[in-house]
Amino acid sequence: MLKRSEAPLTGNDRYEGFCVDILKEIAQIVGFKYSIKLVADGKYGAPDDDGNWNGMNADLAVASLTINYIREQVIDFTKPFMNLGISILFKRPRRESPGLFSFLNPLAVEIWLYNPHPCNTENEVVENMFTMSNSFWFAVGTLMQQGSDINPHAVSTRIVGGIWWFFTLIIISSYTANLAAFLTVERMESKIPVYQRMWAFMESHERPVFVKTSQEGIDRVLNDNYAFLMESTMIDYNIQRNCELMQVGGLLDSKGYGIGTPIGG
Repeated sequence: MLKRSEAPLTGNDRYEGFCVDILKEIAQIVGFKYSIKLVADGKYGAPDDDGNWNGMNADLAVASLTINYIREQVIDFTKPFMNLGISILFKRPRRESPGLFSFLNPLAVEIWLYNPHPCNTENEVVENMFTMSNSFWFAVGTLMQQGSDINPHAVSTRIVGGIWWFFTLIIISSYTANLAAFLTVERMESKIPVYQRMWAFMESHERPVFVKTSQEGIDRVLNDNYAFLMESTMIDYNIQRNCELMQVGGLLDSKGYGIGTPIGG
């Protein structure tokens, strides 16, 4: 990136960033001098229909340059200095502030107010139904989020029951969240046909969905109902500087950035 400074800068001092720091450290360790030049056409490097390559033409290509099979046919790469993947950039939805009693919305008022009596009223003598077996059933039913036909009536036992309910709520919520994350990872590892359908849909869509630059994709996310497939490192950079942006889901693949060098160099 170009360094912001009131005084005019020249040479390598004009630039700053992660790649600039890496290049500086490598030069100090290996012992060579270098001059940073921006790529003339502003592209990373890809062949056209005639087989001619655009992009970087230098002794070292130090940038967010993704290692892939096509590029490895014409240049050598160092080991990856950063691992990343493709993810989805989307505009953060605007949510209304929840009301004071919004936590009551999942259940109807009748359910909140209903409380069965803990005693058997069919007999002439009121009998406590919290036997050993019923107490065990109450604990297991609460743990399984199914409730119970009987509930405690005394204040002390209700306090103990309430503490148990909060404990089971935390345990079940944690289990459900971890299970959902595990199943999501399992599905993503075998969803190549889904990616193929995504590509077919984007190609056949009436309105053009492809953009020429990353900035064009970001602007379209902010101004339109549009999701942009983007490298995760660039997503992290942009969502930290714009609160209206967010990342949806995890990584769709895994790749790395490497330093490009001439073959055999």
